[in-house]
Amino acid sequence: MSTPTGTPTRGQRNAQYRQTRQASSRDLSSPTKAGSRRQKCQSRPELPLDAQCVKLQDLLTMLPEPCPRLRVVKSIGQGTFSTVYLAKQGEQKYALKHLVPTSSPDRILMEVDCLRRADGKSNVSPLLFVHRHMGDILLAMPYIDYTKFGHTINTMDHVEVGDLLYQIMC
Repeated sequence: MSTPTGTPTRGQRNAQYRQTRQASSRDLSSPTKAGSRRQKCQSRPELPLDAQCVKLQDLLTMLPEPCPRLRVVKSIGQGTFSTVYLAKQGEQKYALKHLVPTSSPDRILMEVDCLRRADGKSNVSPLLFVHRHMGDILLAMPYIDYTKFGHTINTMDHVEVGDLLYQIMC
């Protein structure tokens, strides 16, 4: 049912969106013609090539060791100023934070300085290396297996939540 002005209702828009997503996911399940390196570089195995993942893999080839030997596996997080990727070298896993090239240089310097000062202490991941190539900035830290915060907090009792808050605040 449409509104009096003829525009679709929220329910109709949601149904149309779901149909479009289902149709596009069926189209995306067909094999890609990308090279084998690119096929390994996917956010989720069922989706075709993630262009940002491939861009990062290409960037790694232009950086000093150990970057050219790293293989980008998938995107594991994204924020306003960066995207974090899981990368591997053999069994060693890295979290690679690729900062948005338009980020403020002062903000980037402050982040790197804070990570260096923390030096892997006080619940802060150690900074392994930082590289810059033209406008791209890459920070590398050890990858730590994780559970999403929302799931973790929902399984805690009040004592565990208190301990967690203490760790965050101190």
